[in-house]
Amino acid sequence: MARMLPVFLWRTRDRLDLAELVRQAEGKSEGPALGFFLETAARLGGSGVFDETLRRLRASARPARPFYFFVGAHGRPWERAAADENTPAVARQWGLLMNMPWESFASYFEKAAEL
Repeated sequence: MARMLPVFLWRTRDRLDLAELVRQAEGKSEGPALGFFLETAARLGGSGVFDETLRRLRASARPARPFYFFVGAHGRPWERAAADENTPAVARQWGLLMNMPWESFASYFEKAAEL
């Protein structure tokens, strides 16, 4: 599902109410996740379409310390080690740790973004 979110955001970019999406994400403490997925979609799509939204999110969505994106990962040593090794740089910038390398997002985006 995580690999699909950048594709979804990219494919619906002209129909998204970004202000409402940010408001909802911030209200649920999901600003870092939204920022990561929007930035991933923009980078893979080669567009600055989300730049203003990303600026707004960066101002309010930086956790004090990185956290594991997938629930329960902090309690599984092998998953923590894999996340420490495989987290994409852009996810780290948003304070997220995940066992999904950038190449995984990029290859899925390439296959599915224009379907």
